[in-house]
Order: sequence, then C-alpha cells, then structure tokens
Amino acid sequence: MRPAAVPALDGQVQVRVPPGTQPGTVLRVDGRGLPRYPGHGRGGLNVTVIVDIPRQLSPWQRLLCEQLRAEDADTKGEVGQDAHRSGGRLRDWLHGGKRERIKNES
Repeated sequence: MRPAAVPALDGQVQVRVPPGTQPGTVLRVDGRGLPRYPGHGRGGLNVTVIVDIPRQLSPWQRLLCEQLRAEDADTKGEVGQDAHRSGGRLRDWLHGGKRERIKNES
C-alpha cells in the first residue's frame, strides 16, 4: 500500500489508502486538523477519496480493463452482480460518506 501525499494545515501528510477503498470514502487522520479550543491538541483531518478516471484509454489499457472485468465476472458469477450495492455507496457518500480512522504517517 503506497501512501498518498495530502495537503494539511501545517504541510503535507502521508495518508495510507487501504486497498479496495471506494470513491467518496472519508479517511480521518487524527491530530492533523484544526487546533482545539482552548488550545489542547488538534482535531482530525478528514480526507475524501477522489478517483480520477481517464476519459480516453489506449488500446492496451482498454484490453487490460476488459481482462479485469472478465476476471471479476469469474469470481462474482456475472459482470455487475454487485451493481445493486453501488446505490448504497452513493447514498453513503451523499450523507457524509463512510468514515475510516487511519494512523498518521508523518
């Protein structure tokens, strides 16, 4: 798992994004948010996962995506079997997202 550099109030913070993390998931980094009133420590930094999906794929990338979809279909029984669950993910995202606590990397 490769950490991602995320801007914070006092510079960059390295955040580990667990495998399988879905777009819209909110990861919380304790101790890197706003200072607490009356000055005892800091709150958490909430990081929302945004996935940048390319608009155009090369023929090789398209082939790899098709192979991945075929592999996914073999393990799940059919392509898109979990599509009914995507509405739940969207609902979670619209209502504040799923929140996960992670340890501070820096």
